[in-house]
Amino acid sequence: MTGQRVLLVVDDSPTIRKLVELSFAATAWRLMFARHGREALELARQTLPDVILLDFVLPDMRGSDVCQELAKDPELAQVPIVVMSGKGEGVRHLFAGLSSVVDIVAKPFAATDIVARVNRARELERGAPAGPEGALELNFATKQAAARAIYTRLRPQLSRIPEWAAELGSASADTFFARKLLTPLFIDEMCEVFARLLPQQPGLARPPPPAPEAHEGGSELRGELGTFPLFEVLRLLSTPAHSGRLLLRCTEQNIFAYFQTGVIVHVTSDNPDCYLSGSPKLPDLAPEARTAAASEQRSSGRSILLAWFEKGSVSAAELGQRLDERGRRLLLGARNGGSLRFAWTPELKPQSALADHLLPIALPSLTLDQLREAPPPAGVEREPALDAPLERGILFSQKLRALALTRGEREILAAVDGERTGTQIASLTKCSPQLTSEILHRLLVVELIRVKLAPAKSADTAPVLVMDLDEVNFVGPLRHLLGEENPRVPVRSLSSGAQLWGAIRSEAPQLVIINATSSADEAIRTAEVVRASAALRRPRMVAVLDAPAGDEAARFLSAGYDAVLVKPILHRDLEGLLYRGAP
Repeated sequence: MTGQRVLLVVDDSPTIRKLVELSFAATAWRLMFARHGREALELARQTLPDVILLDFVLPDMRGSDVCQELAKDPELAQVPIVVMSGKGEGVRHLFAGLSSVVDIVAKPFAATDIVARVNRARELERGAPAGPEGALELNFATKQAAARAIYTRLRPQLSRIPEWAAELGSASADTFFARKLLTPLFIDEMCEVFARLLPQQPGLARPPPPAPEAHEGGSELRGELGTFPLFEVLRLLSTPAHSGRLLLRCTEQNIFAYFQTGVIVHVTSDNPDCYLSGSPKLPDLAPEARTAAASEQRSSGRSILLAWFEKGSVSAAELGQRLDERGRRLLLGARNGGSLRFAWTPELKPQSALADHLLPIALPSLTLDQLREAPPPAGVEREPALDAPLERGILFSQKLRALALTRGEREILAAVDGERTGTQIASLTKCSPQLTSEILHRLLVVELIRVKLAPAKSADTAPVLVMDLDEVNFVGPLRHLLGEENPRVPVRSLSSGAQLWGAIRSEAPQLVIINATSSADEAIRTAEVVRASAALRRPRMVAVLDAPAGDEAARFLSAGYDAVLVKPILHRDLEGLLYRGAP
């Protein structure tokens, strides 16, 4: 059975806690967090976690002391512990004699590596067989991470296949495209990725992690954008505590994003050709001046645009606008799949020559740019905002000042009065329902507006929605099972996707359970639509399988399900998914 497991994460760094949360977002693990040792001990005794991910240095005690305390408790002595440390294996001797410590992970860590090691720790605790000699048992998360890493690295090349096909001529297609795709650089990158993905096993020697390059700094915030979405990393850094430089290592360039107290103030790259690609036309510039400026950008990241400003070809105001526009294009390009790795170095600042020309790039503004360019998410035409009254969001005026809205967005926003639905707004503005829905989706995502909901039910009385046709053997017993909760949890049975979608919009359920065996595609599409909708209070979602289905579980977790369960379902499988207090 693929139930939900509990991972207790112990680290006082908000950055590390967020990185761990992002790493496990598409897995079946339920995470609990503690910031110091005493809190971890108390939480461990309350929850009996399956695995503990423990930082070596905590504000109140060392990780080895926490392990000693856990070893004294008969119920916790056998819980496997994975220790995180900036010194890596250098601290292993401090845990000698503690059989519960099964692994040491060096900081910074890759998301795929930390997930694989935690999964391996749980398998060791359960005594899982190692399989045939020499065989590697890879879990769903590891396989999914491998596929994502391959796709991320091949995506720029895959987009060029139509262009290359025109060059094929009479050449053998398999050899021609293999040379285009399976380059030595790609093979080297894949070897590095797979070395990190392979879980530790007896007799399998792991290569030492590569030494960080000097320009990546020594920060603990580092990873791969195939596993950490770029906008999540930007959001993580958008707090007053963060000033420094975010390096994005891409296929054709390195992008440098500078932050001051959580605000993006400048974005540049070390490839002047990529940097200027698609830029509005610039005045003529002497070839020697352009060559010198391009060379300077390659070596230091200094924007080539400064050459035009210094020659008086562009004004200070125009320079600021062009720097802003180029910075946005770079981040959107990285977000759309060309970026590979990132590293954060605190305290680094943009060059002083730019100080008077920088325009802050607000993250909501960047998100709005991305939403305008990206195709609407699947099911956006069914966006609940069309059927619900809409009102302005919290801190509306403050947020509006940071955004440059299009004329259409301003017209739609002006019609939001706290009473009109999306359909009524479309009629009033003479805008098509489809376009109105897309614009409302953008405004909802950047929180300029919100759905005006009826007074919310308390989380403990919110219903559980079930779409499964087996009333006798599944829905009925499930209703009886949850009816014994205190307070009682109401269960509503739906027979179609349309009924389910309507109930999700109107009843704000705490949990949605869908039989994914009978209609896997519909189950996946339902999760994707719910997760893409900014107007919904997102319920927890469970895919139920009539029988084990191999790698199928990874598909549902990737689509947005919180867990995948196999019948028969036990009370403990659902217990951690039901809300206890405010969701």
